[in-house]
Amino acid sequence: MLDALETSRAAYKIGNSATALGVILAVFERHLGELAEGWLGAETGVPTRSGTAPLESVFEVRGLPVETAAVVRAAIDRMGQDGNVPADEPWRALEVLAER
Repeated sequence: MLDALETSRAAYKIGNSATALGVILAVFERHLGELAEGWLGAETGVPTRSGTAPLESVFEVRGLPVETAAVVRAAIDRMGQDGNVPADEPWRALEVLAER
């Protein structure tokens, strides 16, 4: 971590460690999708481990516009009411949508 701080400080000629950390975090945010390498085989597209994966590594963003989130939430609710996805597993809606 200290090496990363020093590198970002040197790259941007930053004197403040907090600002240097901000640069590191900004670079990290731009590369969220690359975190999929921790659970997904790049060449095979098959999971390389069990457990869960961060949604950020799937969608490459941390959040959605609220308008989009509302539309997605309504669709998930409908799928649950229709019995297409279990009410206690709303993420299964992504599987249903992906298979269409």
